[in-house]
Amino acid sequence: MHPPEFIVTSLRLALLVAGLLLPGTMLLRALRLPWSLAAAFAASVVTLYALILILAWTQAAVSLPTLAAGLVLVTLLSRLAPARPPAAQISPSLACFTRMGWWLPLYAVFWSIVVYRLGFQPLSGPDTTFRWSWLAEQMLHFGTLDFYPPRSAEDFVRYFWAESIPPGVAGLYAWAYACGGSTHALWTSPVVALQLLALHELVWRLGSRWGGEAVARRAVLLAAACPLLTWAVLLGQETGLTALAVTGLVWSLAHRRDANGDRWVVLAAIFAIAAASAREYGPVFPLAAITGLMWLRAPRRQVLLLAAVSLPVALAWPLRAW
Repeated sequence: MHPPEFIVTSLRLALLVAGLLLPGTMLLRALRLPWSLAAAFAASVVTLYALILILAWTQAAVSLPTLAAGLVLVTLLSRLAPARPPAAQISPSLACFTRMGWWLPLYAVFWSIVVYRLGFQPLSGPDTTFRWSWLAEQMLHFGTLDFYPPRSAEDFVRYFWAESIPPGVAGLYAWAYACGGSTHALWTSPVVALQLLALHELVWRLGSRWGGEAVARRAVLLAAACPLLTWAVLLGQETGLTALAVTGLVWSLAHRRDANGDRWVVLAAIFAIAAASAREYGPVFPLAAITGLMWLRAPRRQVLLLAAVSLPVALAWPLRAW
């Protein structure tokens, strides 16, 4: 007797969300940084991206078992770090919902529209069917990334678009499709929703740090009222992850002078890698962060730490493609 379809779908969805948050959560714990939805998501994205790179370099199969095993391994290894309280405290991640005051109903209307779009028009970009989603589908179908970037005639049969964008976004969708057991675009909606929610959280955190909660509320509402920003995320392409990562990079570096500033620099490196995983010119993000630290006259150890963590991963895919 098979379990009801609703239970199976719920379990698949739980596995999908766990893979997008749990590895990053444990990495933040190991770094003794306070939990943040955006930071946990970005760290999980980087973990998944690094895993895709390892599978591509070793020519191991790309599948649900290998992806899940890699994520579980990182989670367990991070769990080995001594359990200590975070070296600093920040406000709860969902404060942008609970502290919106009289603006909460208006913000709820915004999210009802987002949920509708993600439910009925997922992956709305015009080139997702032959590019962003297609690479994830082919990756799972063939169990490899040997055909990408395409070089031979056979490669172009599998993926005909002549490019070599890092498979950060495709890796996220490959995980979503593997968990869902289907390549229906609806399985990508949780990935996109988490990006937008995390982006608004970071806007809240920057606004509250620089101007207090009143400024933070207005900043989140302005972000929700910006059609270009919302559309950039709901496209389901590289623009949403880039916006999230760059905002997280600014937020992390804003804490560089804290008592645990070196740990925040590591988090900045994670956000820089997340941005690099989505763009063909990806290494520019850690280079910009390093240049920014030097311009701000940060301690040399922070500049070297940011470079040591971010550059090897950010350069791995361009080197492979080259």
